[in-house]
Amino acid sequence: MKTVNRLEISYLLYALALVVFGAVLLIFPEISLGVVGVVSGIAIACVGLLNLILYFRGMYFGIPSGFTLMTGLAFLLIGTLLIIRPGSGASVVTFVIGLFVAVEGVFRIQNSAEERRVGLKRWWMLLAAGIFDIIFGLLTIISPFSAAAAVVRLAGIALIVAGVTNAAVSLYVSRHIKKRIDGDEKDTIYYIER
Repeated sequence: MKTVNRLEISYLLYALALVVFGAVLLIFPEISLGVVGVVSGIAIACVGLLNLILYFRGMYFGIPSGFTLMTGLAFLLIGTLLIIRPGSGASVVTFVIGLFVAVEGVFRIQNSAEERRVGLKRWWMLLAAGIFDIIFGLLTIISPFSAAAAVVRLAGIALIVAGVTNAAVSLYVSRHIKKRIDGDEKDTIYYIER
């Protein structure tokens, strides 16, 4: 149960980081794009590192996730590129953030298929969250707005949406796992040797 709680807290911190970073972009779009590029790179690289840590912790506890490994590697690469080339402009930053959210949506859809296969009743919630992330990610990439502040705000909204969907999915999945663990413990018969 401790493992589930630790993983739940880790994923909730990840979701909170996305929401906070999205809120900063939404509230302060006029921040220089170079600063946004570096901060975006650091935040995305940290998310990548966190996902890699979660993956290897999951392997240690016997529950590795290909989703966590792939997003960790992708986000680490994207973050590193943004740190190296921070002055690339609003279009690059927005494209990378949109790609980040869309890729996360694709992996979430993959997870929904895995959850359906193992019998999770509300697997469709993961599917809906993945589709929602893909739509917001693509809107951010396409970005019909021409003003840099509007583009940065749209990227902020996309990150907030990704963070909220991550938190909801994390809470739902961990609650499901805890119920299964509790159910398994209730079904166990303990024999006392006399």
